[in-house]
Amino acid sequence: MKSNRRYTILLGIVTTSLLLVMLIAQIPAKAFPYQGTDQPWAQFAKLTPSSPTDSSWLGFSVAISDTTAAAGAPHAVQNKVESGVVYLYEKGISWIDSVETAQLTPSNGSDLDLFGHAVAAGAGIVIVGAPGKDATDYDTGLVYIFEKPGDEWLDMTEVARLSPSDPADGGMFGAAVALDGDTIVVGSPHLEAMEPGIPGAVYIFIKPPSGWVNQTETAKIQPSDGASYDGFGFSAAISGGTIIVGAPFDDDNGRSSGSAYAFVKPEEGWASMTETAKLTPSNGVAYDWFGRSLSISGDNIIVGAPQTDAQGRNAGTVYLYTRPETGWTNMNETARLSASDGAAGNLFGWSVAIDGPFAAAGAPSATGSSPTGKAYVFQQPPTGWTTITETAKLLPADASPLDRFGISLAGSGKAFLIGADVSEIDGADSGSAYLFAQTGTIEIRKNTLPQGGEGFSFSHNIPGGSGDFLLADAQTKSFLQVPCGVYTVTEADPAPGFDLTSLECTDSDEGGSGSITDISSRTATINLEPGETVSCRFENTQKGIIQVNKATIPAGKPDLFSFSLAGGPDTIFTEFSLTGDAPPFETTLKPGSYNVQENPFEGWQLDTAVCDNGDHPSSITLPPGATIACTFTNNQHFNIHLPIAIHTP
Repeated sequence: MKSNRRYTILLGIVTTSLLLVMLIAQIPAKAFPYQGTDQPWAQFAKLTPSSPTDSSWLGFSVAISDTTAAAGAPHAVQNKVESGVVYLYEKGISWIDSVETAQLTPSNGSDLDLFGHAVAAGAGIVIVGAPGKDATDYDTGLVYIFEKPGDEWLDMTEVARLSPSDPADGGMFGAAVALDGDTIVVGSPHLEAMEPGIPGAVYIFIKPPSGWVNQTETAKIQPSDGASYDGFGFSAAISGGTIIVGAPFDDDNGRSSGSAYAFVKPEEGWASMTETAKLTPSNGVAYDWFGRSLSISGDNIIVGAPQTDAQGRNAGTVYLYTRPETGWTNMNETARLSASDGAAGNLFGWSVAIDGPFAAAGAPSATGSSPTGKAYVFQQPPTGWTTITETAKLLPADASPLDRFGISLAGSGKAFLIGADVSEIDGADSGSAYLFAQTGTIEIRKNTLPQGGEGFSFSHNIPGGSGDFLLADAQTKSFLQVPCGVYTVTEADPAPGFDLTSLECTDSDEGGSGSITDISSRTATINLEPGETVSCRFENTQKGIIQVNKATIPAGKPDLFSFSLAGGPDTIFTEFSLTGDAPPFETTLKPGSYNVQENPFEGWQLDTAVCDNGDHPSSITLPPGATIACTFTNNQHFNIHLPIAIHTP
C-alpha cells in the first residue's frame, strides 16, 4: 500500500486549493476595464470516455496537436488496477462530434501510478507522465512514449520508457512533460523527497537516429539557486531551443512565492546546465505559486500565479514575458493578464496555454459559491502584448457546479482544449474535456455574366442562418460567428437561361484541410477552420441566342434551304432547314464560338451571309446573354433560252 503522504502531497495541492473557494469570503474584486477585442469563440466538441467511471479524473491533463487530442485520467481503472489511462481523440475533417479513438495504457501499470497526470502530443506521438510510479523506489516516476502505429491510433501500450539516470525516492519524475519535435522534456520536482537537500530537476531526452527506445536522459538541467521543495520541474514547456521550467514553491519573494527559469539551447546542443535567465513577477509575495503553470510560444512565455490577491484572496494572475532583442535575461514581466470578473478564490492561472497571438488561462474555481470553473482567452494587441483583460470568456454549454472546468489547458491553431476533470458523464464523475475555437466567417458571393442577373436561390446547413436565401449579381451573403466545422451550400436550379459555370472557394487558412466544390451538384462543402474566413463564389453565365434568317431574291420562294450549326463549349452539331418565307431559326446556346453553314442548293446562289454584330456566320462569337441574328440571302438562277435563226446561203 502506498503511503498517503507520498501521493497526497501532489494531488493535495489541487484539492486543497480548489476547496479554498468554499472557505474564503468573497472579497469585492478590483474593477478592471474590458480591454480585449471582441473575437467570438465557441465550444464545438466535448470529449468524453467511452465507458465513464467515477473519479477517473479525465481531463486532469490535456494536450492537443493538429490532428490529435489527448486527455489524461490518472485515476482510471484498468484490469482492476487504478493506474490511469490516457484517452485519444482524432480529428477527421473536423473536430465536431469527435469520439474516443484509442486508450493508451502502461504495460506495467500498478495502483496509484498516476499515469496521465501529465501528457504531451505531437505529430504521431504522445508522451505520458506517471509521477507516482514506483519504478525503483516510492514515487520515483516514469514516462511512457506512444507512437501512432499506422494511419490511426489504436488501443496500445508504450513503445518506450524514459527514466532518469539518478532516480530518487519521491522524485516524481513525469510530473510535467513537454514535447517539441524530437526533444522531450520531463520534470522531476522532488516534492516528496525523503531527505532534504535534493532540489528538483528537469531531464532532456533526444530521439536516437534509430527511433525511441528505453533510455535515460541526454542532459539534466537545474537552477543555480535550487533548494529543497522549491518544486523546480513542477511545470515545464519547450518551444524550439528554449525550455521554461516552473518552481512554484521557490521562496525568493516569500514562502512559496514561486519563480520560473528559462534555458536556451547551446550551439553545440543540449547539455547539463543551469538557467540562462530567471523570470519573476514584479509584485510577487508569499504563497502566490508563480510557476504553477506555464507555456511558451516563440518569443512569448506566460506563467500562472493562481494565488495572487490583486482581485481578492487567491484570485490569481497570469504574467507574460516577451524575449528581449538581446535574448532572455533575468527580468520581471512584460505584461499581466487578468480576468475582468476576477474574484477571491477563482484560482485564475491554475492552467495556462499560449499559441501564436492567443493565450488562455483556466480558473477552475470561478463562478461563485458553487464553482463550475471558467477559461479566458486573450488576443495579442497589434502593438504587442500589454496588460489587458480577456478577449473572451469560455464556459461549457452543460456546465455544472464543481466541474473544475479549467483545471488544464492546451492550445493549437486558434483552438484550446480545456479539462473539467470531475464533470459528470452518465451519472459518473469521470471528467471530460472541451474543445473551444475561434469562430469563423463564411461568405457566399454571386457573379453573373453578363452583369445584372438575379433570382438565384441557395440552401445551406450553416447554423444561425435564416434558411434558404436569394442572391443577385454582385451580392454577398455573409455568415458571421460560425463555429468551425463542415458545412454545405448548394445553388438550386439556376435562374432561367443561366448555367453555373464556375464554383470556387478560397480559405484564408492555408494550413487548413481546404474546402471542396462540385459544380455538377452545384455544391460547396466548406471546411471552416478556427478563426478562418471561407469565401465561395458561384458564377453563372447566361446563355445566348443565335438566330438564322433566310432571304431570297425574288422574295418568298418556298424552296427549302438546309443549314448546319456547329461548335461551342459542348461541340454541338445540328441541322435545320428554312424557306424564303419561313420564320427565322432560333436556338439558345452557351457562350462560345460557332459556325453556321448553308448547304448549296441547285438553282440558287448565296449572295450574302452577314450577322448583325459584324461576324461572318462561319465564325460567330456568342457572348453571354447576347442575341445574334445572321441573314443568308440567295439569288435564284434563271435559264434563258434565246431562239437561234439559222440562215443558209
